[in-house]
Amino acid sequence: MGPCPVCEADLVISDQVEWVTCPGCGTKLHVRAQQAFARTHAAYLEAEVLADEGHVVEPRRAGYRAKARPNAAPLDEDLVRAYQQAYSGLHVALQHTLVASQQLSGVTMMAEITRRLAPRGMASSLEAEYWTALAIELTVRDELATLEKTLAAGSKRTWLVRAVQAFPQRLRRRQLLSALRRLRGQVNELEKAIGFLEPPQIERRGEEA
Repeated sequence: MGPCPVCEADLVISDQVEWVTCPGCGTKLHVRAQQAFARTHAAYLEAEVLADEGHVVEPRRAGYRAKARPNAAPLDEDLVRAYQQAYSGLHVALQHTLVASQQLSGVTMMAEITRRLAPRGMASSLEAEYWTALAIELTVRDELATLEKTLAAGSKRTWLVRAVQAFPQRLRRRQLLSALRRLRGQVNELEKAIGFLEPPQIERRGEEA
């Protein structure tokens, strides 16, 4: 199954078990989800290699942001096959429990795959919009979680220093919370419109926000 996605400790398991506990960090991992994610990630990397060879040329960027929709020009058959294999595997993996980093990675891959397949009639445009909105939401939640830690660490300083240094951070926090409310509503509406028989199991940290 490969290394633990949290601490990278080696994992040796049997296909006969449903869950495994990492000996390094104690994280409980769903075996089928981990196997599906590993296969999916390999297929997606294959697709990216093909895209880099000239089938699809787009800039790389840190963190997920919505990108301009590509045109409907035909894609190379090998590229389509790799995307479809990753798409099917991700549906399986995301129906089970994955660690937070894998959830964000998986949702981002789904957003990219459906964004490229939808204009060509090989995926629903509504689903492409859903995965894109969800990927952005999870990225915003990650930024908010990091910001909350920074604010908590700054609480040990004197009140004047804390007030001055925390002002832009608190402003950013309000912006993120506002964005989350909007994104959460958008994702909910899209989820209802799509009517997933088996919706993805996504942990939304900071849901109380």
